[in-house]
Amino acid sequence: MGAMTQGIRLLAGAAVLTGAIAACTAGGAAGGGGDGGSAASCTAALKFLGQVYGGTSLRTHPPYNRVGRIPLSHMHEIGKGIFPPCNDTNHSHDLAQSVRVARIDDVNPEIAVAILPYGSVFVRSGATIPRALTSAPWIHWVESD
Repeated sequence: MGAMTQGIRLLAGAAVLTGAIAACTAGGAAGGGGDGGSAASCTAALKFLGQVYGGTSLRTHPPYNRVGRIPLSHMHEIGKGIFPPCNDTNHSHDLAQSVRVARIDDVNPEIAVAILPYGSVFVRSGATIPRALTSAPWIHWVESD
């Protein structure tokens, strides 16, 4: 693959990450279908080891109607994180949700992590999607909803 093609894919990934952080819901970010308790305007955020990570669908692989998931064989549990409650609704029952966090093969967990068991990817605020996540042959690409 040429340098220009790789550059375009990385730029597309960065653009998608920005959009995903702005538009995802916390319930859908876990990859488990959500429980319906989150409002559509809540940001997909994960708090882990004092850092905030934003959810991304890894839509860097053409065609862009697929979502990347990390397979269990490439995730290694490193702790617990929290999906904060959605504070922009009138629902007083919105609570923080504890989730299992995993490091991803070939990716520094200070940059990106995955949620077990679904393989949804979260990238630290201010970071870009690591190159390993735009080109790894083991990423599962599934049709998006």
